[in-house]
Amino acid sequence: MTRIVRAFCASTLLVSLTACESGSGAGPVAETPTIAALTTPANALSISSLDSQELPVTVSRSGGYNGPINLSVTGLPTGVTATFTPAALGVDVSRSILQLIATEAAPAGTYTLTVRATGTGVAERTSTIALTVTVPRFTLTLGASAATVNRDSTVTVPVTITRSGGFTGAVTLSTENVPTDVLASLSPTVLGSDVTSSVLTLSAFIYAGLTSRTLSIRAVTPLLPPQSAPLAVTVADAAAPTFRIGFSAVQSLQPGASVDVPVSDRMAGINGETARRKPRISRLSR
Repeated sequence: MTRIVRAFCASTLLVSLTACESGSGAGPVAETPTIAALTTPANALSISSLDSQELPVTVSRSGGYNGPINLSVTGLPTGVTATFTPAALGVDVSRSILQLIATEAAPAGTYTLTVRATGTGVAERTSTIALTVTVPRFTLTLGASAATVNRDSTVTVPVTITRSGGFTGAVTLSTENVPTDVLASLSPTVLGSDVTSSVLTLSAFIYAGLTSRTLSIRAVTPLLPPQSAPLAVTVADAAAPTFRIGFSAVQSLQPGASVDVPVSDRMAGINGETARRKPRISRLSR
Protein backbone atom coordinates (compact mmCIF):
# COMPACT_ATOMS: atom_id res chain seq x y z
CA MET A 1 0.00 0.00 0.00
CA THR A 2 2.82 2.30 0.90
CA ARG A 3 4.48 1.79 -2.52
CA ILE A 4 1.21 2.55 -4.34
CA VAL A 5 0.76 5.83 -2.45
CA ARG A 6 4.35 6.88 -3.13
CA ALA A 7 3.98 6.10 -6.82
CA PHE A 8 0.74 8.09 -7.03
CA CYS A 9 2.29 11.07 -5.30
CA ALA A 10 5.28 10.97 -7.62
CA SER A 11 3.03 10.82 -10.67
CA THR A 12 0.95 13.70 -9.38
CA LEU A 13 4.06 15.79 -8.79
CA LEU A 14 5.36 15.06 -12.30
CA VAL A 15 2.06 16.09 -13.85
CA SER A 16 2.02 19.27 -11.82
CA LEU A 17 5.58 20.18 -12.83
CA THR A 18 4.80 19.46 -16.47
CA ALA A 19 1.71 21.62 -16.33
CA CYS A 20 3.66 24.45 -14.76
CA GLU A 21 6.37 24.22 -17.36
CA SER A 22 3.81 24.23 -20.16
CA GLY A 23 2.03 27.25 -18.72
CA SER A 24 5.22 29.32 -18.39
CA GLY A 25 5.82 29.65 -22.20
CA ALA A 26 6.14 33.25 -23.62
CA GLY A 27 3.17 34.70 -25.61
CA PRO A 28 3.35 36.93 -28.79
CA VAL A 29 5.73 39.98 -28.46
CA ALA A 30 3.88 43.34 -28.77
CA GLU A 31 5.21 45.56 -31.65
CA THR A 32 6.78 48.87 -30.56
CA PRO A 33 4.88 51.97 -31.76
CA THR A 34 7.06 53.86 -34.25
CA ILE A 35 7.22 56.11 -37.31
CA ALA A 36 7.95 53.41 -39.84
CA ALA A 37 9.08 55.49 -42.83
CA LEU A 38 9.51 59.00 -44.26
CA THR A 39 9.67 59.19 -48.05
CA THR A 40 9.82 61.77 -50.84
CA PRO A 41 9.43 61.01 -54.57
CA ALA A 42 12.80 62.59 -55.39
CA ASN A 43 16.09 63.08 -53.58
CA ALA A 44 17.16 66.00 -55.80
CA LEU A 45 15.38 69.24 -56.62
CA SER A 46 16.23 72.39 -58.58
CA ILE A 47 14.82 75.87 -57.97
CA SER A 48 15.45 79.32 -59.41
CA SER A 49 15.48 82.43 -57.30
CA LEU A 50 12.13 84.25 -57.41
CA ASP A 51 10.51 80.86 -58.01
CA SER A 52 8.95 78.05 -55.97
CA GLN A 53 8.80 74.23 -55.97
CA GLU A 54 6.50 71.70 -54.28
CA LEU A 55 7.38 68.20 -53.12
CA PRO A 56 5.04 65.60 -51.53
CA VAL A 57 6.21 64.00 -48.27
CA THR A 58 4.73 60.69 -47.04
CA VAL A 59 5.03 59.06 -43.59
CA SER A 60 3.83 55.68 -42.31
CA ARG A 61 3.20 54.37 -38.80
CA SER A 62 3.62 50.95 -37.20
CA GLY A 63 3.08 49.28 -33.85
CA GLY A 64 -0.19 51.05 -33.30
CA TYR A 65 1.37 54.52 -33.01
CA ASN A 66 -1.42 57.04 -33.32
CA GLY A 67 0.19 60.22 -32.05
CA PRO A 68 0.76 63.34 -34.18
CA ILE A 69 3.81 63.47 -36.44
CA ASN A 70 5.55 66.85 -36.84
CA LEU A 71 7.49 67.71 -40.00
CA SER A 72 10.44 70.09 -40.29
CA VAL A 73 13.40 70.76 -42.57
CA THR A 74 16.96 71.95 -41.92
CA GLY A 75 19.86 72.98 -44.14
CA LEU A 76 18.01 75.71 -46.04
CA PRO A 77 20.27 78.32 -47.69
CA THR A 78 19.78 82.04 -47.18
CA GLY A 79 16.80 83.36 -49.09
CA VAL A 80 14.94 80.01 -49.27
CA THR A 81 11.95 79.29 -47.02
CA ALA A 82 10.08 76.00 -46.48
CA THR A 83 6.43 75.38 -45.53
CA PHE A 84 4.66 72.06 -44.85
CA THR A 85 0.92 71.76 -45.50
CA PRO A 86 0.00 70.36 -43.05
CA ALA A 87 3.01 70.56 -40.72
CA ALA A 88 1.47 68.16 -38.15
CA LEU A 89 -0.05 64.87 -39.33
CA GLY A 90 -2.89 63.38 -37.30
CA VAL A 91 -3.53 59.65 -36.99
CA ASP A 92 -5.51 59.53 -40.22
CA VAL A 93 -3.11 61.74 -42.22
CA SER A 94 0.02 60.37 -43.89
CA ARG A 95 0.86 62.95 -46.57
CA SER A 96 2.03 66.58 -46.60
CA ILE A 97 3.24 69.04 -49.25
CA LEU A 98 6.62 70.71 -48.81
CA GLN A 99 6.77 74.09 -50.58
CA LEU A 100 10.13 75.79 -51.13
CA ILE A 101 10.22 79.49 -52.08
CA ALA A 102 13.44 81.18 -53.22
CA THR A 103 13.88 84.95 -53.08
CA GLU A 104 16.35 87.08 -55.03
CA ALA A 105 18.70 86.80 -52.02
CA ALA A 106 19.17 83.06 -52.55
CA PRO A 107 22.76 82.36 -53.67
CA ALA A 108 23.44 79.89 -56.45
CA GLY A 109 24.73 76.50 -55.31
CA THR A 110 23.78 73.00 -54.18
CA TYR A 111 22.61 72.39 -50.61
CA THR A 112 21.65 69.29 -48.59
CA LEU A 113 18.25 69.56 -46.93
CA THR A 114 17.19 67.18 -44.15
CA VAL A 115 13.46 66.53 -43.75
CA ARG A 116 12.54 65.27 -40.24
CA ALA A 117 9.44 63.48 -38.94
CA THR A 118 9.16 63.46 -35.13
CA GLY A 119 6.60 62.27 -32.62
CA THR A 120 6.26 61.90 -28.82
CA GLY A 121 7.99 58.81 -27.50
CA VAL A 122 9.14 57.52 -30.90
CA ALA A 123 12.40 57.76 -32.83
CA GLU A 124 12.54 60.38 -35.57
CA ARG A 125 12.79 59.55 -39.25
CA THR A 126 14.82 61.62 -41.74
CA SER A 127 15.20 61.96 -45.49
CA THR A 128 17.73 64.09 -47.41
CA ILE A 129 17.18 66.19 -50.54
CA ALA A 130 19.91 67.78 -52.71
CA LEU A 131 18.61 71.27 -53.51
CA THR A 132 20.22 73.16 -56.40
CA VAL A 133 19.57 76.91 -56.52
CA THR A 134 20.05 78.75 -59.80
CA VAL A 135 19.99 82.54 -60.15
CA PRO A 136 18.32 83.80 -63.36
CA ARG A 137 20.09 86.77 -64.86
CA PHE A 138 20.94 88.48 -68.14
CA THR A 139 23.77 90.67 -69.38
CA LEU A 140 23.75 93.50 -71.90
CA THR A 141 26.69 94.09 -74.25
CA LEU A 142 27.34 96.45 -77.16
CA GLY A 143 29.34 95.75 -80.28
CA ALA A 144 31.40 98.92 -79.70
CA SER A 145 32.23 101.25 -76.83
CA ALA A 146 32.26 104.38 -79.04
CA ALA A 147 30.71 105.55 -82.30
CA THR A 148 31.20 108.59 -84.54
CA VAL A 149 28.31 109.82 -86.66
CA ASN A 150 28.77 112.54 -89.28
CA ARG A 151 26.17 115.21 -89.95
CA ASP A 152 23.53 113.98 -92.38
CA SER A 153 24.77 110.41 -91.87
CA THR A 154 24.02 107.22 -89.90
CA VAL A 155 25.95 104.52 -88.00
CA THR A 156 24.83 101.22 -86.47
CA VAL A 157 25.95 99.37 -83.32
CA PRO A 158 25.02 95.74 -82.47
CA VAL A 159 23.28 95.11 -79.12
CA THR A 160 23.31 91.65 -77.51
CA ILE A 161 21.41 90.09 -74.59
CA THR A 162 22.79 86.95 -72.90
CA ARG A 163 20.48 84.96 -70.60
CA SER A 164 21.60 82.49 -67.89
CA GLY A 165 20.38 80.69 -64.76
CA GLY A 166 17.18 79.54 -66.40
CA PHE A 167 16.01 83.03 -67.32
CA THR A 168 13.75 83.01 -70.40
CA GLY A 169 11.81 86.27 -70.04
CA ALA A 170 11.42 89.09 -72.54
CA VAL A 171 13.78 92.09 -72.33
CA THR A 172 12.83 95.64 -73.35
CA LEU A 173 15.50 98.04 -74.68
CA SER A 174 15.58 101.84 -74.66
CA THR A 175 18.06 104.72 -75.06
CA GLU A 176 18.93 107.55 -72.68
CA ASN A 177 20.96 110.79 -72.98
CA VAL A 178 20.98 110.88 -76.79
CA PRO A 179 22.77 113.94 -78.28
CA THR A 180 20.60 116.81 -79.54
CA ASP A 181 19.61 116.55 -83.24
CA VAL A 182 20.53 112.85 -83.30
CA LEU A 183 17.90 110.15 -83.70
CA ALA A 184 18.45 106.81 -81.92
CA SER A 185 16.38 103.77 -82.80
CA LEU A 186 16.53 100.12 -81.71
CA SER A 187 15.29 97.24 -83.82
CA PRO A 188 13.75 95.30 -82.22
CA THR A 189 13.04 97.08 -78.94
CA VAL A 190 11.53 93.99 -77.26
CA LEU A 191 13.59 90.81 -77.28
CA GLY A 192 11.43 87.73 -76.71
CA SER A 193 12.63 84.54 -75.06
CA ASP A 194 14.19 83.29 -78.31
CA VAL A 195 15.69 86.66 -79.40
CA THR A 196 19.15 87.74 -78.24
CA SER A 197 20.19 90.64 -80.49
CA SER A 198 19.10 94.09 -81.63
CA VAL A 199 20.64 96.92 -83.70
CA LEU A 200 21.06 100.52 -82.56
CA THR A 201 20.92 103.06 -85.41
CA LEU A 202 22.14 106.64 -84.88
CA SER A 203 21.20 109.30 -87.44
CA ALA A 204 22.51 112.89 -87.24
CA PHE A 205 20.72 115.81 -88.88
CA ILE A 206 22.74 117.99 -91.25
CA TYR A 207 22.54 120.88 -88.77
CA ALA A 208 23.38 118.76 -85.68
CA GLY A 209 25.79 120.41 -83.28
CA LEU A 210 29.34 119.08 -83.15
CA THR A 211 29.51 117.38 -79.76
CA SER A 212 30.53 114.31 -77.78
CA ARG A 213 28.21 112.64 -75.31
CA THR A 214 27.84 109.26 -73.61
CA LEU A 215 24.42 107.76 -74.19
CA SER A 216 23.11 104.65 -72.43
CA ILE A 217 21.32 101.56 -73.65
CA ARG A 218 18.96 100.35 -70.93
CA ALA A 219 17.52 96.81 -70.70
CA VAL A 220 14.67 95.95 -68.33
CA THR A 221 12.59 92.87 -67.49
CA PRO A 222 10.13 92.20 -64.65
CA LEU A 223 11.59 90.99 -61.32
CA LEU A 224 15.26 91.25 -62.34
CA PRO A 225 17.56 94.27 -61.87
CA PRO A 226 17.83 96.49 -64.98
CA GLN A 227 21.05 96.52 -66.99
CA SER A 228 22.68 99.40 -68.88
CA ALA A 229 25.64 99.83 -71.22
CA PRO A 230 27.37 103.13 -72.17
CA LEU A 231 28.21 104.27 -75.69
CA ALA A 232 30.41 107.32 -76.32
CA VAL A 233 28.90 109.18 -79.31
CA THR A 234 30.69 111.90 -81.28
CA VAL A 235 28.89 114.05 -83.84
CA ALA A 236 31.38 115.15 -86.49
CA ASP A 237 31.29 117.42 -89.52
CA ALA A 238 31.48 115.91 -92.99
CA ALA A 239 34.52 116.72 -95.13
CA ALA A 240 34.12 120.22 -96.67
CA PRO A 241 33.82 120.23 -100.49
CA THR A 242 36.88 121.48 -102.42
CA PHE A 243 37.02 123.06 -105.86
CA ARG A 244 39.64 123.22 -108.59
CA ILE A 245 39.37 125.48 -111.63
CA GLY A 246 41.27 124.81 -114.81
CA PHE A 247 41.76 126.82 -118.05
CA SER A 248 41.89 124.91 -121.27
CA ALA A 249 44.33 127.33 -122.94
CA VAL A 250 46.60 130.27 -122.26
CA GLN A 251 45.49 133.46 -123.94
CA SER A 252 47.28 136.80 -124.36
CA LEU A 253 45.17 139.81 -123.57
CA GLN A 254 45.88 143.28 -124.87
CA PRO A 255 44.87 146.42 -122.95
CA GLY A 256 41.25 147.36 -123.65
CA ALA A 257 40.52 143.96 -125.21
CA SER A 258 38.58 140.91 -124.03
CA VAL A 259 38.75 137.20 -124.76
CA ASP A 260 36.51 134.18 -124.18
CA VAL A 261 38.21 131.31 -122.26
CA PRO A 262 36.74 127.79 -121.67
CA VAL A 263 36.71 126.99 -117.93
CA SER A 264 36.04 123.63 -116.19
CA ASP A 265 35.79 122.84 -112.46
CA ARG A 266 35.93 119.67 -110.30
CA MET A 267 34.33 119.34 -106.85
CA ALA A 268 35.45 116.84 -104.20
CA GLY A 269 32.57 116.05 -101.86
CA ILE A 270 31.82 113.83 -98.90
CA ASN A 271 33.69 110.52 -98.68
CA GLY A 272 35.94 111.50 -101.58
CA GLU A 273 33.14 111.52 -104.17
CA THR A 274 33.74 113.92 -107.05
CA ALA A 275 31.52 115.70 -109.55
CA ARG A 276 32.63 117.54 -112.70
CA ARG A 277 30.51 120.17 -114.32
CA LYS A 278 30.25 120.81 -118.03
CA PRO A 279 32.95 123.27 -119.30
CA ARG A 280 31.66 126.77 -119.73
CA ILE A 281 32.91 129.97 -121.37
CA SER A 282 34.15 132.87 -119.24
CA ARG A 283 34.98 136.29 -120.71
CA LEU A 284 38.12 138.00 -119.49
CA SER A 285 38.64 141.75 -120.04
CA ARG A 286 41.60 144.01 -119.55
